[in-house]
Amino acid sequence: MRGPLPSAASSSCGLLSRHATRERQPASILIELTEDLDATVEGGLSCDESNSVSPQMSCAELLTGIDDHYGWVSAFNFDDEAEQTYFWFSSADNEESRRGRRGSDAGEDVEHGTDIARAVWALRRDLERASSQESVARFLIAHPWHRGTVARVQTTAHLRYAEVHTNTLAQDFLPLNVQRLQLAVYGMENFVPQSTDWLRVTLFSGAPRIDDLSTGTADDDWIFTLIPRNEESS
Repeated sequence: MRGPLPSAASSSCGLLSRHATRERQPASILIELTEDLDATVEGGLSCDESNSVSPQMSCAELLTGIDDHYGWVSAFNFDDEAEQTYFWFSSADNEESRRGRRGSDAGEDVEHGTDIARAVWALRRDLERASSQESVARFLIAHPWHRGTVARVQTTAHLRYAEVHTNTLAQDFLPLNVQRLQLAVYGMENFVPQSTDWLRVTLFSGAPRIDDLSTGTADDDWIFTLIPRNEESS
């Protein structure tokens, strides 16, 4: 998917965003009731983010895994320069992600490894040229630049939501949809685009204020997801 998401994909992204937000808000409220609970929960917020290579796997098995879990990459053709128009890097001032135009903007020498679609596309093309029975170990000896991508593909094969199915380098890629999902994980909602680069959001939308709590008029169901309303019929 490139540029603005198709209606079905956009709806799915919105559903995931609302779900992530509504899951995060109750958790945020509960863990801040006492300092000791907050520290206990924070201590458990860890996961293994390491990637590893399974060298004994055959090239045929790896190729099948790519087709099963990264089949969406075939929608792109990276021989087309438009598919590699941009690159991503971190700003020197606040280390926030920035997008630059390849070949003209500074920062290409410190490009982030966010080109997942391009990397998997290139790996698949070289795998097609290799012997199907050749081991991944021997393949990587001849193609060492693919090691990181092979490790990622093998490690995340069982994770349904491991990747955002889009090409972040494309000329027509619009970051706002990905930002919306990312910010929802942090508990934000009510996304209002202010430009093609940033969103205005709300934290704890609908939460009671001090006056509501003191007068006993606070709603106790504001953290739950509302039933979607058909705007056309309202």
